[in-house]
Amino acid sequence: MCEGELPVPTGSSKADRAEAWLQEQPVISVQVLNEVIQVCVRNFQMGRDEIGQVLELVRSVARSCC
Repeated sequence: MCEGELPVPTGSSKADRAEAWLQEQPVISVQVLNEVIQVCVRNFQMGRDEIGQVLELVRSVARSCC
């Protein structure tokens, strides 16, 4: 098991594991936030307002570090 990984009961779905992980309010690095922004711009051609909404959603479930 990797650091930060939750133990997963047998038969648990990915959605259940993701939900359990998000309940722990994970820490996300600034680098990951920057990469999210780049994907939003390059792959989805999002504007500033849309990217702001995505980042607010990420911030609502995760804390940032660094």
